[in-house]
Amino acid sequence: MMESSQYHFNIYNSIVLGGIIQGLIFGVVVATSKKYRDTSTLLLAVLILVFSLNNLQYYLWSTGLMDEAFGYEVVWTHGQLIMGALFYLYGLKLLYPEKAIPKKTIILLCTPFVLGTIAITYLKISQSFAEHSMDFYLLEAFLEFTSIAFTMIVVVSLFFETRKAQNAAKGLGFDKVLPKLQWFRNIHIAFFVICLAWLTIITMMVTSGVQDWAFNIIWISLSVMIYWMGHVGIYKYGIMEERKKIRNHTHERSSIIDLSDKSKSEHLVAFENLLIEKNISSTLNSL
Repeated sequence: MMESSQYHFNIYNSIVLGGIIQGLIFGVVVATSKKYRDTSTLLLAVLILVFSLNNLQYYLWSTGLMDEAFGYEVVWTHGQLIMGALFYLYGLKLLYPEKAIPKKTIILLCTPFVLGTIAITYLKISQSFAEHSMDFYLLEAFLEFTSIAFTMIVVVSLFFETRKAQNAAKGLGFDKVLPKLQWFRNIHIAFFVICLAWLTIITMMVTSGVQDWAFNIIWISLSVMIYWMGHVGIYKYGIMEERKKIRNHTHERSSIIDLSDKSKSEHLVAFENLLIEKNISSTLNSL
C-alpha cells in the first residue's frame, strides 16, 4: 500500500475528479433513459463516458493512486483516438438525423483507434514496462500527436459540414425543426483553439519539458468543453423534440380543418345540385 506522501492531490485533479463523476452519471443516465432514445444522444452519451473513463485513467496516474507500471502494462488505453470519431459521428446525426451514416465513414473514423489499440496491446504483450519504459513513453507520445492531429481534422471538417447543413436547412425552410446550430459551430472553434494549445503543450513536454500546471489547464479546459457540450446537446435535443411534437400537432389540426372544410364543400355542392334539379323539374312540369 502506498504511503500518503506518495499521493499527489491538488486543486487541478480535484476539479477533474468532479468532472469525471458527473460525466459518468450523465453518460449512464442519458444512455439508459427512454426519454433520450436516439442515435445522436446515444453517441453523445458514449462520447462523455469514454472521455470520463479516459480522464479517470489519467487521474489515477497523476494522483499516484495507480502504479505507473501497472497502468501502462494493464490499464492503458488511448481513448483520444476514438473520441474524435465519436464527436464526428455525433455531429453527423445531429445535422442529418434521418440519414444513416455510411459504413465506410464509420470504418475510416475508427481505424486510428483500432491501429492504436493493436500497437498498445502488442507492446504490453511483448515487453515489460520495467525494462522498456522508453518504448511505452515513445508510443504514448506518438499516439498523443496522432490523436491531436486527427481531432483537429475532425473539428475542421465538421465545422464546414455544420455550415453547409445550416445553409441547406434555411433554403428548404427546415431551420424551424433543425436545432439552432450556432452553439455547435462555436464548440468547433473552441475545440480547435484548445487542440492548438494542447499540441503546443505536448510538444514542449516532449522536447524541453513544461510545468504540470500548463498541462492541467488544458486538461480542465477540454473537460469543461466536453461536459458543456453534453449538457447543451441534450438540452437542444429536448427543444427539437418539443418543436417536432408541436409541428406534428399543428399539422394534424390543419388536416382536420381541411377535411372539415372539404366535407362542408361537398355537402354544399350536393345541396346546390339538388336545388338545380328541383328547379329544372318544376320548369319541365310547368311546360
